[in-house]
Amino acid sequence: MRMTRSLAAAALVFLAACSRSGTLYGDILVQTRSGTVDRAPRINVLAIPATEVFEREWAAAVAAFLAEVGPARRAQKAATDAAQEVRLAWDKSLAARGSGRGGTSRRIRLSWMSTQDRQVWSQVLAAEDRVFKAKGRVWEIARKHDLLAVALLDKYTAQRVLTDENGHYVLAGVPGGKGYLYARFPIGERTLVWFRPVEVRGRPQQVDLTEANAGGWPFVP
Repeated sequence: MRMTRSLAAAALVFLAACSRSGTLYGDILVQTRSGTVDRAPRINVLAIPATEVFEREWAAAVAAFLAEVGPARRAQKAATDAAQEVRLAWDKSLAARGSGRGGTSRRIRLSWMSTQDRQVWSQVLAAEDRVFKAKGRVWEIARKHDLLAVALLDKYTAQRVLTDENGHYVLAGVPGGKGYLYARFPIGERTLVWFRPVEVRGRPQQVDLTEANAGGWPFVP
């Protein structure tokens, strides 16, 4: 009987330890090129426990993205390489014909083009159009999988909070153990994304999100 009670007590202690929650807090701040610091007001910060089912679905989402974006990235590289070769041929054609005069605008030079020059220039335009479309395809794939990934995070989010006007956040009652911290901050023409692994413990932990530790988000062009 004593042994049974001891085992039961040990099991209760183990379960209590496993179910222990914690608090994550910190600031989202980014130093600008001018030296000032931009804080991230009213930005969602999510805490996602690294459960077995989440890890499995996350790995599947990443694998699906890589399988689709891989060929598109290779096509973009091939288009870019081809465009560089055509551009080199164009530059050589101009040099050979003495059309690359210093200070002369391209618009004026185009008026001097021979039939062969026009053919090469048409190839340049076509090559650049292929690069543009190839880049667009990569961005399209990344955007699609980005939205799917965010929906997956929403599905498994344990705690969510908005930063205050100073970019400060507090996530209380986060399940203990391994998890992830996610936030996204549009700043100027770019967007910083944080998808950081964390180990939630019983005591409060400070996790500041800065440009230096941004990253971890695989769904990028």
